[in-house]
Amino acid sequence: MRNKDDFPDTKDLSTYTFINTKVFPYPPDDANIVRYNDIITLHNIETNFNLSTTDSSKGYIVFEKNSQTKLKLLSQYPHQLIHNIRYGELIGMALPETNLLLRQSEYITHLFAWISIVSWRVFEEDSLILIKANENETLPTNPYDGKVGNYIQYGDKFHIMYNRTAFLGLDGENKLGIFSVSKDDMISKQVPFTFQFIPKDNGYYCNVGKCNSISLDKTVPNGEGRRYKNQTIYRSPICFGVCPNTYQSFFLTNIVKQHPIEITMIVISLILIIVGIAKEMTHIIILGIVVFFIYIMLKIFSV
Repeated sequence: MRNKDDFPDTKDLSTYTFINTKVFPYPPDDANIVRYNDIITLHNIETNFNLSTTDSSKGYIVFEKNSQTKLKLLSQYPHQLIHNIRYGELIGMALPETNLLLRQSEYITHLFAWISIVSWRVFEEDSLILIKANENETLPTNPYDGKVGNYIQYGDKFHIMYNRTAFLGLDGENKLGIFSVSKDDMISKQVPFTFQFIPKDNGYYCNVGKCNSISLDKTVPNGEGRRYKNQTIYRSPICFGVCPNTYQSFFLTNIVKQHPIEITMIVISLILIIVGIAKEMTHIIILGIVVFFIYIMLKIFSV
């Protein structure tokens, strides 16, 4: 990269950036829209139960009352940007911090189970598609008509299609199963197959000039956004800079918490070097340099 003043045509020019807030509202008020990588709980409407089983050795998944099992929403793309999920997109659900994906059981083919995957990516044969539920509607010729394209919101009721051919629902033992029948048949047989996402990620709001965090399930929906005590909830840990003390709060509470070892080593090395210089103690200065060198080496080998 070169400085613009190095070129005659751009020398002494001023540069400005802007956002058209009529097209891209800023700060965005969309905390109620579901995104890839969100942490959620899967809730079944008919039974009022939540997905519970996390033990992959059982070979099936059970829904139970008041369960708080957390899932992570995955995309079919391995390095996707964090963006909002639309109805009709291929998604996956996994246990956070594991390689277990929600997919068809290898041993009980009509049930779903936790199956190990080699990478956090959803392939076509394992994909789930969400279709917004409407109790007053009959099944159209194309089950995707009028369903694809809208953003999924927390509070929406939806059905889950597996591999584009079957619905997911609960059997008589509240196990998550695969039903290769029509929507009308699912309804007539009274199979519980209407689901909802409960948010488990954090949101952020301004409080006395600082950007505070709060679990999204403790906030209330407001259109595409969410509210807490009449305050707008944001998905940004710095509240998009709208709080007066945002950056001070962010760096003191987030950066230090996320990198405690690195911050500690840098502080120790600086203290040793400063004390060594002030006391004219060469060995203290060397010790400070050694600590900083160890920090650098750890960063290199951890990449």
